[in-house]
Amino acid sequence: MTLRDQLKTMLLESIKEYVENTGIDLQADEETRLVGQSASVDSLGLVAILANFEAQINDRFDSDIVLANEKAMSMQRSPFRSVASLIDYAVLLL
Repeated sequence: MTLRDQLKTMLLESIKEYVENTGIDLQADEETRLVGQSASVDSLGLVAILANFEAQINDRFDSDIVLANEKAMSMQRSPFRSVASLIDYAVLLL
């Protein structure tokens, strides 16, 4: 399993946990929007998903990455816009 595949599984698990805790109706895949007008979650949901995903990454890979860092916030295209872009951003950080 590639690093990207591992991260995809971890992120989808984070989203699934959020969905189960909140009761929202969401079937996430790589095309799922995380921010913007057609976002599938609100801002608090995004924070919860990011925190869970980040913790999983740091535990599994013994790393200390921060997903919502200054670099991410200043990028022209947000790495949080979709599941796929967030996975790609996490790969870049690792």
